[in-house]
Amino acid sequence: LTDLFLLETDIHNLKLLVKARLLDQAETPLLSGGLFDPARLKTAVAEQDYGFLPASIAQAMDALEERLRIEVEPQRVSIALDRAYLS
Repeated sequence: LTDLFLLETDIHNLKLLVKARLLDQAETPLLSGGLFDPARLKTAVAEQDYGFLPASIAQAMDALEERLRIEVEPQRVSIALDRAYLS
C-alpha cells in the first residue's frame, strides 16, 4: 500500500521528464522519495525503456510513446499517466 503513495512521486517525475523532452526544455528539478531513483527515471525516458516500472505504468508509457510519435501532445502525458496510476 505504501508503494502506491511513493509511486505518485514517480508519476510526477515521469510527467516532467516526458514533457521536458517533448518541448526541448531544460528539466525542472525532480522530486525524490518515490519508488525509483529520479536518475533511473531520467534514463528510462531518454531511452524510452520502461520495463522496470509496474506493468500498468510501463504499458501506459509504451502506449504514450507510440502515440507521441504520431502527434506531439504534451497534455496527453498527464492524462495517460494519471489514468494508469489510478487504475
